[in-house]
Amino acid sequence: MRLSERLAEPMRPGRLELTSPALLEAAVKRIGERWPDLPRLPAEADREKVLRHFALRVKNGDWEGCTLADAARALRIACLPEFRQPIYQKALRLLLDEVGHQRKPLLVSAAATAYLETWEPNNLYTRALAQRLSRIAPSDFPARWRRIIADFPSLFDATAAHLAVAERMARSEDPWTELRTLGVPDPHGPGLWAAAQGEWLKRIAPTLATEAGIDRLLRWLRPDPARPALPAARAAAVIEALVRAWGERTPPEGLVDRITGRLSDLYGDPRLSLGGPWGAIDRGLLETYRRWLTGANLRLFLDVITEAERRHTRADESHMWAPRRTFWLGLYEQGRIREAWPAFSPEAALVARNMLGRRNLRLDHGRQTGRSNNTSILIMRIGDKVVVEGSHSYKVHIFCAAAGSAPPLYGRFYDCEDIRLTPKHGEFAHRGDWQTRVRWGIDRPC
Repeated sequence: MRLSERLAEPMRPGRLELTSPALLEAAVKRIGERWPDLPRLPAEADREKVLRHFALRVKNGDWEGCTLADAARALRIACLPEFRQPIYQKALRLLLDEVGHQRKPLLVSAAATAYLETWEPNNLYTRALAQRLSRIAPSDFPARWRRIIADFPSLFDATAAHLAVAERMARSEDPWTELRTLGVPDPHGPGLWAAAQGEWLKRIAPTLATEAGIDRLLRWLRPDPARPALPAARAAAVIEALVRAWGERTPPEGLVDRITGRLSDLYGDPRLSLGGPWGAIDRGLLETYRRWLTGANLRLFLDVITEAERRHTRADESHMWAPRRTFWLGLYEQGRIREAWPAFSPEAALVARNMLGRRNLRLDHGRQTGRSNNTSILIMRIGDKVVVEGSHSYKVHIFCAAAGSAPPLYGRFYDCEDIRLTPKHGEFAHRGDWQTRVRWGIDRPC
């Protein structure tokens, strides 16, 4: 067979085996990092030096050795809020004029990126960038921008671009993936995307007391395990919207456990640290969320001890825990238990780890490491008292919260024997009508 005949044969394409989307995206990311369509911004400490050098070029008319990448880098820096100073205005005007006249892809990309990342409604700089960019035909934009411009005709509207994006997000069950499909490089980014998130939260507020709405919101916080979670400054607004939607109510058990578990996994526990988004959240809403965590920790302790009792307790002792569970859950539902923190024995800690793993949750807790290393304890704040409950035959110990001897909440390690031997307001064994005696001890003035 001749080569010409071989080449003339019809092709019979075989089955195309695609790799996973995550691997494809990782490959695209590596290519983009090695050959970016925009030069990287220098480190924050070096940005002013770069911009000053470019401004000096403009002043002296010295363009020897200046590259298009240098101009693109200077344009992005000059648009940042911290560099909007008179000393750099001439350089910025020159760069924006070049965007409109030359329409070099690198400069157009730099201007569009700066516009989206620094977008503020009706801001002077936002309007200036919008005016320049709106005069450029979509065909003159680099390919990656054309899809975004086509899907958002009002993209260069300095007053309403965020509303169009928010409307598109509100119609989607997975807005992060939707925006990525439209070509948005980072829906969790600043500027226009942050403003759109605020409007989106307003639109979906009525759904945030439903399971579907909560799942969508939690997925937005970290839609892709290979990427970091939503930045703390933006996550604070999301958490506030979620907590506010419930008002004075508490979500049902399974739902609140899912919420607190997911947020703890992404941003930690605000009772242990106010880092991340927690320090920026409204104090009243944060207190409400802390109460949700109290319920989640209380149920975790009760569930773990119930499971450990089923596995390891002798049959003649297995009746001991059920009345305690009923009593403490009752006090929580009455709103009396304001804080709760479990400290598990090594045996119970394994049960807790397996239980949280099965539920795909994360909740922080302490460890009980004293000599009675099969005992787990629960430290609670009830009114002006600190109350300690324990597994097995451990008594209920009540301390005045103001007393220096009261065990602190949210510790990492506790010794149940030290707590047992410390002077206290009262202690009660689980015999007879122990519930009435415990209530009396909690209500008795210090």
